[in-house]
This record gives sequence, structure tokens and C-alpha cells, in this order.
Amino acid sequence: MTNFYQQFIETLSLIYDKDEAIAITNLAFEKTLNLPSKNDFYQPHLQQKYFAQLQNCLFRLLANEPLQHILEESFFLNCKLKVNKNVLIPRPETEELVLLFIKAANEKNISSFQIIDVCSGSGCIAIAVAKAFPKATIFALEKSEKALSVAKENALTNQVEINFLQQDFFDFASNEKFDFIISNPPYIKEDEMKSMDKNVLLFEPQEALFVSNQTPLIFYHQLKKLADENLKQQGLIYLEVNAELANEVKNLFGENYSAIIQHDMFGKSRFVIAVKNN
Repeated sequence: MTNFYQQFIETLSLIYDKDEAIAITNLAFEKTLNLPSKNDFYQPHLQQKYFAQLQNCLFRLLANEPLQHILEESFFLNCKLKVNKNVLIPRPETEELVLLFIKAANEKNISSFQIIDVCSGSGCIAIAVAKAFPKATIFALEKSEKALSVAKENALTNQVEINFLQQDFFDFASNEKFDFIISNPPYIKEDEMKSMDKNVLLFEPQEALFVSNQTPLIFYHQLKKLADENLKQQGLIYLEVNAELANEVKNLFGENYSAIIQHDMFGKSRFVIAVKNN
């Protein structure tokens, strides 16, 4: 038993690179043994006590199940979130999107505003914005009842108030006027599925990831329509996009908007930000 920690790493190294295998192992042991220090993971009496749980975790990881689903938690900026098969695991790129928004709002010295998070999923975007701006009025639109249930639980955990709306975005209509729209909608084309990792394809909701090759901008057309009808003059829209389609999304907004592309930490054209001029 004293070597199980090392065996865990070596076994995971069959499907992950070594550094990722170590990081996953450390987190699995930390959460299962409820110990913060790697030095404690070697304690044989603790490994024995939790051996069955750790072994079950290893089996599930080897079946490509994401560790976040096994632990039923993920972290997004300063928010602890529940995640499961009904919602996407929050990505670092989406954290960047929210940080871009937070930075701009702070620079404008705006703390009280009305914003809608479209295709909210786990609620990560709306919740992070709510924690950063307690005075803001925040709406979160999500089609999936199961995803919305997770998002509501996450809002309670993080002690924030969100106005959750369960509705298909393509049927959505509102009389509200928003200062901001923010969204990480489905944007991966179906023909990109072959390059996706198994842990994504097998365990995350595909309807939150993929769009048809024939209509890859379908959500962005609808977001433009929402902005035309419900975004205030000089309001801003923050979007995460497919890097290959960033220029097309930018050009979609036309002469009534001033749109720019921002790059993510990997240098990819990952975000489109547009201000409504008229």
C-alpha cells in the first residue's frame, strides 16, 4: 500500500502525460484523503482506509471520465462549482472572457448594471460576475432543465443572486434592456469532433459544445439579434468564439457596432467584443 500513490501516477501516465498524471493524482488524493500536503499521501494507514475509493477513482479515470465529474466539483475564478454530465466543465478560456469583462467594467467604474449570460450551463460566468459585482442585476439563460438545476445549486453555494431563465435561446424574447451581454455558446463544428479528447466526447453534453458544419454561426446570429433588440446604446457584448471563425463573428456585427477580436493565453483569436453604436 505504501507505493499506491506512485502506482496511481504510473497507471495514469498510460493515458496522460506525466505532469498531468501527477496533477490529477495529487488532486484525487487530496480530496479523497482530505489532506492538503503531498507528504501525507504516503501514509499507509490512510491509503488502506480509502483504498477502495481511490481505486474506484483510478478505474473511472482510466475510462476517460473527467476528474471533475468524479469529484463533482470544479473551480472557476474564485468560485467553487458543482459539475456533472449535464454541464460543461469550465475552461480557462472562459475565465479569460470573464476577466476581460471585469477589467473593462472596473476601468469604467461601473458596479451597478444589467447583464445577461446566454447559454449559462453551470452558471460559472453569471456567478463569477455576481461575486465581482454584488450590485449588478444578472440574468442567466439556459435551455436545459438539468443544467439549470446545477446552476441554481452553484448560485446557492456561492451565495449570489441570479435571475435564472429556462428557455430555448431561439425562442427567447424579453422586454429587458441590458448594459451587457456575455456568452460562451456552442461553437465547435461537427467535423472537429474527431480531434476532441475522449473525456470530452464521452462525458460532457454535446449540445453545449457542437454546431452543424452548415450553420456554425447560428448562435452568434441569434446573439446579434438579441443585441439589436435588447442591448442598450453603447452597451457591450462579450463572446467566446471558435478561433477559426473569429473574423466571421466580428464581421457579423456590421456598421451599427464596433467589434474587435481579442486573443487568449495561447495566442488564439478566442473572443469578440462589440459595442453598440446605434
